[in-house]
Amino acid sequence: MVCMNIYLILFSFILFFSPSISIFSQEYALYYPVNDSLQIGLFGAPYASYSSESGINLGLSILLFEKNLSQNIVAGQYFRMRVDAEYSLEDERGFSIDGKFPIRSFDTENKNKNQMLSFDISYKSAPKTFYGVGGNTNTKDLTNYRKEHYRFEGNWLIALLHNIHVGVAWDISGYKNKEIDEAKKGYKFGFDHFYRAFGMGTVLVLNTKTPNNFPQKGIFYKNELMIYDKALISDFDFITLKQEFHYFLPISHHVVANQIVSHNTFKNRPFHYLTEQGGANLMRGFHTGRYLDNQFLGAQTEYRSPIFFWRVSGVCFLASGISYKGKQDFSSENLHFTGGVGLRFAIDKKERVNIRADIGFSNEGRQIYLKFNEAF
Repeated sequence: MVCMNIYLILFSFILFFSPSISIFSQEYALYYPVNDSLQIGLFGAPYASYSSESGINLGLSILLFEKNLSQNIVAGQYFRMRVDAEYSLEDERGFSIDGKFPIRSFDTENKNKNQMLSFDISYKSAPKTFYGVGGNTNTKDLTNYRKEHYRFEGNWLIALLHNIHVGVAWDISGYKNKEIDEAKKGYKFGFDHFYRAFGMGTVLVLNTKTPNNFPQKGIFYKNELMIYDKALISDFDFITLKQEFHYFLPISHHVVANQIVSHNTFKNRPFHYLTEQGGANLMRGFHTGRYLDNQFLGAQTEYRSPIFFWRVSGVCFLASGISYKGKQDFSSENLHFTGGVGLRFAIDKKERVNIRADIGFSNEGRQIYLKFNEAF
C-alpha cells in the first residue's frame, strides 16, 4: 500500500509536470559557444515539489551554467548561477540567488591554484511550529508563528590538492517572527523581535564523490567553524561548528550511501540558530524543527538501487538523531529513529538528475516528500 501510494504520487507529478521536467535536461538548454572547449548554457522552467508539512510548492527556476570544461580545470570548478522563486499553497514564499564563480589558473604545471567563490542570497517567509527546546519535547504545547528570514552567506575556497579545498566563510542573516500566539509573545528566545547575526569563519572541504548528482562512490567531508560577534554588527555572541561526512559504497550497480552530521554550539546561540531535527533530508518522518537544541548528532544509511524499470529506481533508508544542550542531556531519552522507502525518476539518465518521492516514518506518524535530487 505504501509503495502504491508513492507510485501514484510520482506518476501524477510526472504526468502533470512532464513539459517542464523535460526542460531540466541539459539537452534542451540554449548554448552559446565561448571557445572550442567551453560553452555557456541557459535554461529555465516551472517546477513543483511537495511535503506533508508544506503542501504543494510551485516555483520557477532559471539556470546559467558552463559546459564542456577545459581539461586543465580542476573537477567541479565551473561557473553556475541559479535564480529560484517559490510559493506554497500553505503560504510559504521565497526566492534565492546562488552562484559559483571560479577564479582559475591555467598553469598546466600547477592546477591547484584554482579558487572558487560561492554565495547564496535568499528570503523566505513561512508558517512554523515551535514544540519547545530540547530533545524530548511533547506535541501538546505548540506555538504557531510566521518566520521571515533574510540571508547572505557564502565562502571563498582555494584548492590545496585536487580534492581538498580550504577557505573563509561568512553569514549575514536577519530574522523576524510574526503572527505569534498571544500567549507566547515575549518568549525568552525573542519571538517578537527582529534581530541580525553576522559571522565569519573557516571552512575545509574534502570531496571525492562521483558523479555529483547521484554519487555512486567516494567520500565528502565538510568542516565549518563560524564566529558570530557583536563587534561584527551581530546582535549575539556565539560560535558554531558544523561537520558533515558522506561515504558512498558501490556494490555492483547498487549503492549504500552513509551520512553523519554534527552541529555544535559554544556559547548560547539565538533561537533561529538552534539546530532543527526533521525535514526532507535527515530524519525524514519528523516535521522540520520537531526537536531543536544547541547540539545535534545524526546519522543515516540509504540503500539506492539501480534503475529497474524505464527511468525508475528505488531506495530505503534508516536514520537516528539526538538533540541536546550539553553532555548531561546526551542520553537515550533524547535519541530518535526514523526510516522509510522511496522511488526515484531519472529526468536526465546521463547526468542522473532525479525526482525523489520518499515516505518517512517515525513514532509520531509519517511524512511524504516529493523533491528534486537526493537527500544527500
